[in-house]
Amino acid sequence: MLVMGLALALAVGPPTSGPAAARNRKAALEQLRAGEAFLQSEQFEEAAEQFRRAIALDPFLVVAHYNLGYTSMLLKRYPDAVRAYEGCIDAVELMNRAGAAEQEALEKARLDELNEIKDSLTAVRTGKIKNMAPGPTELRYEERIRVLEQLRFGAGAQNPVPAEVYLGLGSAYFRQNLLTEAERAYDRAVRTNDRLGAAHNNLAVIFMLTGRFEQAHTAIRSAEKAGFAVDKRLKADLAAREESAMVTTGRP
Repeated sequence: MLVMGLALALAVGPPTSGPAAARNRKAALEQLRAGEAFLQSEQFEEAAEQFRRAIALDPFLVVAHYNLGYTSMLLKRYPDAVRAYEGCIDAVELMNRAGAAEQEALEKARLDELNEIKDSLTAVRTGKIKNMAPGPTELRYEERIRVLEQLRFGAGAQNPVPAEVYLGLGSAYFRQNLLTEAERAYDRAVRTNDRLGAAHNNLAVIFMLTGRFEQAHTAIRSAEKAGFAVDKRLKADLAAREESAMVTTGRP
């Protein structure tokens, strides 16, 4: 399901380049930055509204969709998060259909946004930005950097959907106990980027919950190979469930 602004864009086709598009993109980036400021100060309702406004102005703005999904997760509005992450996927598809002039404008906007996020990350790490929790803020900036670095615009460019988007989508489904949909999204994440340890870890949880213990072990090994620190409680829970299943079935 698409958010309103994106649904309109799909109906009329990719927006054209030119002064009007440039004004919309500038205004959308201003809304995006306002949303980031609210997000940093943990004003999540206000952040979500700013991200929605950014999307309405510029449906190509992948980070706005992604941030709306992230914020919706913080607000525990999981169906909204699903819609936002799906909107992010549709935004990438829209960008892939854009003309050469629009691709050039998108690449400039991507690089500007990427450089700005990197500067903000450096400021957080060096303590230049006060009153901000370094750990969570750094992780959010790093996630956004990874998403933007996977996108490249230019003549004939065909961008894959960043794996982190599928990871977020899977988590939004998982929180609603929609395990089939969550598994499908996590699987897309690891197919896109096999080094995304969190997605392997989350697949291990689903395999464990659905009694596929060997697959769970394989997913845990893949997560650790990717450098992800698998929680010891997950391994203990998996071992306990395996033992219980053997007792129940009488298998050695």
